[in-house]
Amino acid sequence: MYKDDNYFFSVSISKYAYETKEQIGAAIAGGEEGKRLRRDAGLAEKISFCKNLVTPDELLNYALDGYTFCALFSNFKPNTGTITYLKKDGYFTMSGKADKYFVGSYFVGVDIDESSYDNAEQLVQSLTYHRVADRGLCLRQCRGLQGQGQASTLPGIHLCQQGGLCL
Repeated sequence: MYKDDNYFFSVSISKYAYETKEQIGAAIAGGEEGKRLRRDAGLAEKISFCKNLVTPDELLNYALDGYTFCALFSNFKPNTGTITYLKKDGYFTMSGKADKYFVGSYFVGVDIDESSYDNAEQLVQSLTYHRVADRGLCLRQCRGLQGQGQASTLPGIHLCQQGGLCL
């Protein structure tokens, strides 16, 4: 596979690394239940993210070290007495991670934890890339995947029933 060590892209990376899925769940949870889960997990605060410029290898290392990552979000409303979108340290909160603040993404992330794949390489090897002449037809045919939460939130991109990414 071609690798360019000079290729950088922007991604939002969590402020802290997490050791378990339970810690991530606690970091995301809201309300009194979230406070209890964070206290029990030894976490000081809810999850927050900041834009970073990374190489693919750096993002992989962040992920392997327990950091979570997401697309880019910006142009937040001013914080209110009850909702914080952007913290003083420059990290945005889950309130800021909303469709109306979505700016873009330089990657397509696929969570394989609950899939039949043993590792990410198996998934990558199984993917094919194809352009679809009639995007609407493919989306209608692949509608079942969207209903199962497997469709991308990016317009026109989805996991296709034909085993690839449709663009």
